[in-house]
Amino acid sequence: MPAIVAPLKKKPIRVLTSVVLDNTVYAGYSIVTGVFLLELFKSGSVQTSKENVQKKFLPMFFNSAKFWTAVSFINHTFLPIHYRVVFGNCCGVIWQIYLSYMVNVDGKRNEQLNKFPLAEERAANNS
Repeated sequence: MPAIVAPLKKKPIRVLTSVVLDNTVYAGYSIVTGVFLLELFKSGSVQTSKENVQKKFLPMFFNSAKFWTAVSFINHTFLPIHYRVVFGNCCGVIWQIYLSYMVNVDGKRNEQLNKFPLAEERAANNS
C-alpha cells in the first residue's frame, strides 16, 4: 500500500505548485508585457500603454487565474507529457485573442459599429 500512496501524495503537490507559480509569477509578467506591447504597437505612446496596463491589469489577472488554472490543471493532471506543449499552445492562442480584444476595448461602443448605422436607423433614414 505505501508504494501506491506515496506517488499520489507527491503528484498533487507538484501539480498545485506548478499551477500556483503559473498563475502568479508568469501570469502577471505575461499580462503586463502583452498588454503593454499590444498597446504600444497600437498607439505608439509609452504613457498610453502604461495607463492601459494600470486600468486593465486586475480584471485580466483575475480572468487569467480562472482560465489558466483550468488549463494548467488539465495539462498537468490528465495529459501525457508529449501532448502538453500542443495543448498549452492551443490555449495560448485563445488567450492571445482575449488579450487583443481587451486591449482594443475601451468601454465605449466600438468605433467600427459607430461608422455603420444600425438597420433600424437606416430604415428610418430611408423613409
